[in-house]
Amino acid sequence: MRIAFSFHSMCNCNQWLRLITVWIASTFCLVRLGKEAAHSIKIRLSDKTANAYTAVIGVSNSTELSEAIYDAKGGEVILLATGEYGVLTFSNLNMSTEVTIMAALNASPEFSSVQVTNSSWWHFSGLYIKPQFTSGADTNNAVRLIGSDMTFENSVVNYSDDTSG
Repeated sequence: MRIAFSFHSMCNCNQWLRLITVWIASTFCLVRLGKEAAHSIKIRLSDKTANAYTAVIGVSNSTELSEAIYDAKGGEVILLATGEYGVLTFSNLNMSTEVTIMAALNASPEFSSVQVTNSSWWHFSGLYIKPQFTSGADTNNAVRLIGSDMTFENSVVNYSDDTSG
C-alpha cells in the first residue's frame, strides 16, 4: 500500500510547510500504519513560489533506509521507525539542499554507528547510537561526519551498556 499527500502553498514558507508535513507524516506512520508499515508513506510538498519540493519518506529497516539515501536528490526528509539499523555508512553523496534523516514521532531508531564521508548537506536528528563492544569494535568513532554542511542533533550516543555478557 502506498499513500501519498500533496501540500501546496501560495507563499514562500517552505520551512513551515516542511515542519507541518513531517509532523503529519510522522503521526500518520505511528497511528494509522504502525511500525511495520511505516515505509509505505511518501509525501511530496511543493511551494509554488519557490518551486521547492520536499519528499517525506518513512522507512522501517536498513535496506529501505539505504534505498532512500541513495535515491535522495536533496530536500527529502527520511523518517525512521523504531528498530535496529546497524551501521549507517555512506560517502560521496553531495546534495544541493539538505536531506534530513530523523526519528518519526515517538520512534527510537538505533544504530551501532554513523559514518559519513566526503558528503554534504545531511542532517541527522533523534537517533540513538549504541556502539557494539565486540572484538575489534571502534569505541572512538560512533559518529563520524566528514564533509560540509552536516548536522547531528537531538541524538544520544551510549557507550555505557553492560558488557559483562
